[in-house]
Amino acid sequence: MNDPLSPLDDRYYDEVKGLAQLFSERSLFYYRLFVESYYLGELCNKGIIKEGCKDYNPDIVLKSLKENWYEDIKNIEKATGHDVKATELFLRKHLLSLGYEKLAPLVHLALTSEDVNANAYGIMLEKGKVEVLKCYIFLVLKISEISRTHARDIILGRTHGVPAVPTTFGKELSYFALRLLDVSKKIISIKPYGKLSGAVGSFNSFFFINDKVDWIKFSNDFIKRIGLEPPKVTKQNPLWDNTARILQELAIANSIMKEMAQDLWLYNTLGIIRFKRKGVGSSTMPHKVNPVDLEDAEGQCEISNALLNAIIYEPLSSRLQRDLSDSTVRRNLGVAIAHSYLACRRILRALDSFEFVGEDVDAHYETLSEPLQVAFKIAGDLKAYERVFENLENIKELALGLPPDIREKFSHLKPSSYKGLSERLALKITKEIKENAEKMLKELNGD
Repeated sequence: MNDPLSPLDDRYYDEVKGLAQLFSERSLFYYRLFVESYYLGELCNKGIIKEGCKDYNPDIVLKSLKENWYEDIKNIEKATGHDVKATELFLRKHLLSLGYEKLAPLVHLALTSEDVNANAYGIMLEKGKVEVLKCYIFLVLKISEISRTHARDIILGRTHGVPAVPTTFGKELSYFALRLLDVSKKIISIKPYGKLSGAVGSFNSFFFINDKVDWIKFSNDFIKRIGLEPPKVTKQNPLWDNTARILQELAIANSIMKEMAQDLWLYNTLGIIRFKRKGVGSSTMPHKVNPVDLEDAEGQCEISNALLNAIIYEPLSSRLQRDLSDSTVRRNLGVAIAHSYLACRRILRALDSFEFVGEDVDAHYETLSEPLQVAFKIAGDLKAYERVFENLENIKELALGLPPDIREKFSHLKPSSYKGLSERLALKITKEIKENAEKMLKELNGD
């Protein structure tokens, strides 16, 4: 057994093993075989290949792979120095063993490597995004549940790190749930582009095989069949734009989760929330209860976005029709997604282990300076803001100078009641979020 280089393959493996198996080198080769065998089946189904197609079933071809199929391909790759060529040679040999003598020579017919790779990566991303989206939606539902619970709990809003005006803890959390739900909707709606168009994207070899076939329609139908989006035109390299859009939304999700982790961390620092003790918080200070899950989530978001930044942009361009500068970058697709997935899990874990403490909002009477200067403006005072600004220590006395009707309204005000629509917003938004998130989760689960 090789020593793992990445913490994803050791420390975090039990949590990300589903994604590891999906985005592994083994999985990449499997989906190359999937594309090759299904493409061969499509040639048969459309009557482009006429001999040897009887009883051909790509599912049976894939199910009949022996246990050591991956090791066999890797051995062929060592000899050829080319991974897709190794896939072709292995599948040819496998078809011969299954009795498909007529079809075996036609494996990879008219294709170039990217007709295989682009589709394989696209299928992996479509499956992988479902796993991370499920985590996002669980997080959205958890946040909205907490938001509803604390919709009426007043806290001080803080801008620039200092007291601003009151809000509610529930409303501030609903902000993150709504944003993460919106990102998730966008990710679901975008499919990666597939590719089936030959060496430079002009269908040269396809047209040579049979100039009577509508190869553009054939390509589009095949790409849709395997669950991807057909591009209108490509070079040899695949059209990466939709994949980039998906990954950009993942990067936004990371930024949302990072911001939430930081805010919760600060609420913990301010004593507004606290975390339950679990395990050892310090090797020397027994009293420590550290918000380690939030800090871990923040780091996971950082490393995910650093990787995503390269993966988004490098494959968007190539020199002329093709170069391989994107190859190494694409292989790290699963790594970037796994770190985002871990960030999501860490925040979920943090939300399961905190309790709301609250704060004495009424001790911050200075926050009523905002409604007071508004009241003076309504009363027609041209120096309303300046008057309050220069007398912040005497807000109560200053309010006595308001007209009677406005003064009466202000006299009943205290910081904890100056909450605007925060409670209503939290309850309204979380109701909508819950309905949409539960529906989305059913779709992701195929219900």
